[in-house]
Formats: sequence, structure tokens, C-alpha cells
Amino acid sequence: MGCGRFLPIEDIPKGAKVVLFGFGQIGKLFWRQNNFLQWCDIVLVVDNSCQKFAKEAVEVEDPKRILQTEFDYVLLAILSKKIRDSIIVQLKAMGISGEKIITNLSCYWMNESYKNVLHTITSSEYSDKLKIGFVPGGAMGDNIISLKLYQELVKLAPVSEVDVFSLQGQIIRSIFYGQTNLHEIVDSLPDRKLLTKYDVVMDCNFEPSLLSCNFDRVESISPRLAERLHILYEYQKSDFVDLPIGAYMNRVRLERARFMGWNRYTLYGCSGAFDIKNQYVDFFIDEAYEEDYKSLGLSKSYITYNFGASDPLKNGKVQTKMWPYEYHEKLNRIFKERFPEIELVQIGGKDVTCVPGADRYIIGQNLEVAKYVLKNSLCHIDCEGGLVHMATQLGTKCVVMFGPTPVWFFGYDRNINLAPIVCGECKGLVKDWYTRCLKYDRPECMYSITPERVLGAVCTCIKGSSV
Repeated sequence: MGCGRFLPIEDIPKGAKVVLFGFGQIGKLFWRQNNFLQWCDIVLVVDNSCQKFAKEAVEVEDPKRILQTEFDYVLLAILSKKIRDSIIVQLKAMGISGEKIITNLSCYWMNESYKNVLHTITSSEYSDKLKIGFVPGGAMGDNIISLKLYQELVKLAPVSEVDVFSLQGQIIRSIFYGQTNLHEIVDSLPDRKLLTKYDVVMDCNFEPSLLSCNFDRVESISPRLAERLHILYEYQKSDFVDLPIGAYMNRVRLERARFMGWNRYTLYGCSGAFDIKNQYVDFFIDEAYEEDYKSLGLSKSYITYNFGASDPLKNGKVQTKMWPYEYHEKLNRIFKERFPEIELVQIGGKDVTCVPGADRYIIGQNLEVAKYVLKNSLCHIDCEGGLVHMATQLGTKCVVMFGPTPVWFFGYDRNINLAPIVCGECKGLVKDWYTRCLKYDRPECMYSITPERVLGAVCTCIKGSSV
């Protein structure tokens, strides 16, 4: 299977008519895999440099031919994100809808992905420190959770320096602020050539994955870490070896976690390599932003809430895990009737919708300022997401409304976690579970959690505070 990537079958309905855009290494790989699987009907192969492929057995044509072809999807078989983005613009200019363009290259074949994990030549060969590459993956909440694994690695390898690879920019800088042994935040993802420049490269998007390792170097500097990485290496060679990695594989892992009694944090120890027993991490605030927080002039007694969630598909669709807007509006009203003396503050990113009834709107603030706001809140109200993870790690109790994502997996024991009365826990059942309700016209799981029920939970939080 070559480089270990796999035709993204979870994004392509079986039998669909597909235009394959790009016939380099990945394009050829997808073509061969589909010939073997007979998964879809590749009706056309195109490339902007089609003349280079004149001698290929497969006819590669100019992208203009797409408009003369009946198709369901265009699959971009191109590794470079910059080039992929330019081709998306090119296709949309041709009148092709973004919903018909498939860009997912993150599906791997397990037993191929780990053939090249081991290496012996690294740029740090003569260094006295282990050089570790760490790839958190996911959105803000996942990155905060990944601190657990980061801190475990550093504990096992105190003589090390760690580079964190992420496309999250300022978000990742705020999350990893003050972490021990942090060397650099790299605003990209590691490619294969870069892997051998590190003694260890680890991905932790869901379960820990060892992407690259120089065991000789690790054993010479940190025998304890080497022992754990050997366990992880053996685990990932044998676990799910016959299945491609993707959204559905995460569902399998989720069900196994339920069976074993693991949560989102203790799942990091599933291989037996890491001894992770709780949900809490060392999480730091940059004191340089304290004056910025004080300048907001918030009262001594306030609570915060968020109305928003990330847009993972970048298509403007609302995530099903969001609590309904009209419920937030009613909660604001009945909360102020009950607690007129407590300030009600909406917090969130710059693009969130402001819900009427709040006393203050602190929107689009620097994350370091947002940390201060959350830390000093009597409680935080939200759906399961990044700000809940941040507030909880800062010691603030949260009232969290759960729907598609399971309480037992993502919920913190110190919070008040409100499970749905109707349905729920559909995470990973279909590829777009986070934006499409499988059973109803609207996400009834979230609608089953009433404003009155949330207010009751908020009252419990306030009663337990110093107010």
C-alpha cells in the first residue's frame, strides 16, 4: 500500500462516480487501491500538469474535462495543503460545489503506517537531550486533553526538549504556555523527512501513536521512556491491523473504552505504556495578562457562559452538540430574575452569536485574558467543548450540556454534567455526526435539556461557592 495512506472510503459512498484530481504518488496509490477494492467508479483522472503523464497507462486529462463529465465527487489526491487549497479555489471557480470536493487524506492502513516507525539517524545524534516531536491534533479541547500525555512523556524523559506541531497557532501557544521542557511551537505538521530529525515523534489525536522512534538513542538517555515506547510500539503493530483509521475507527475505540471503563484521559493508557489515572493537568496562566483582565472591570460575583462550537468542516453548519439559542435566551432571563446581583457574562470567540440578556459580552479576547475570566467565574455554562476543558483545568466548576458526545467519556467528575433525556451519544456513527442529527429534524438530545434544569444546576454551583 506504499506510503500507508488509504482511499478515504468513509467520505465516498460505495459506487459513487469520482473524478481523481492529481496523479502523483497519492493519486497512483488511490487508483491502485480502488482497482483492488472496486469501491467507487473513477470516471476521470485529471492533473494540472497532465502532459507529464502522457506515457502512463492511465489517461490523465486537463481539469477542464471535469465539466464535460458526469460525477458525484472530486477527490483531491494531493499532499500539499497549499496546492490543495489552490485547487479548491480552481474547482469552485468552475462552479463545482465545495460539498462535492473531498480533501481527506488522513485515512491510513494500520499495518502499513508503522512499518517505518524505527530509525537510527537523527539530527540530535550528538546531543545530550532527547529531541521529541509532539502532535496534539484535534480542536482546543483535544489539545488541552493532550497535555496529559505531554506531561507523562516529560516525566519519563526529564532530559529532553519537545517541539509541538500544530496548525492551531495562538490557541496551541496558550494551551502549552509554561509547560516543562517545551522548546518550540511549530506551525505545521511533521512530514516524513522531518520525522528522522527527532528521537521520538508522537501523535495523540485519540490514542497515542508512535510515528517515529530511535530506540537506541532513547534507551541511552531515558531507559524508562524506552521501556514504555516499546510497549506502545508492540501494541500499535497488532491493534486493529486490518482496518483503516478514521471516524469509524474512533467509534470502535470509543466502544472499547466504554467496555474497559476508560475516559478520554485514561484512554491514553490503553496500550499499557502510560499510567494515566485521572483527568487533570498542570495548566498555566501568563501573569503578563492580569492587568488586561482587571481592566475589564468585572464584578466580584459573575458567572460565564459560551454559545458556540467550532466549524470542523468549514461549511457554516452548526454543530449538533450546541445547546439551542432560544434555550440560552430563556436561561439568561430566568437567571437574572433569580440572581439580579450576579453579573452574567457571555464569553467566546470573535465570531460567536451574542445571546440577549447578558450583562457583559467578552468576545474575541486573547485566550490568556479568557483564562483569567474563566478562572474567576463562579461557574461556567457550556456544551461540551474547549472552554469547558479550559475552565475545569483552571479549577472552575462547569455546568455542561451533553448530547452527541458521551458524558462518561468526556465529562469531568468535578462538574455538573447534564446528560440528554432523549437519544444522544451518536459520536462517530456517521462521518458528519457533529453537524447532522441521525434520527430527527433537530438534535433532540440537546433540546431535551431544559433551561430550568440548567438553572437548577447553576444554583447548585453558586450555593457551593463563597457567594
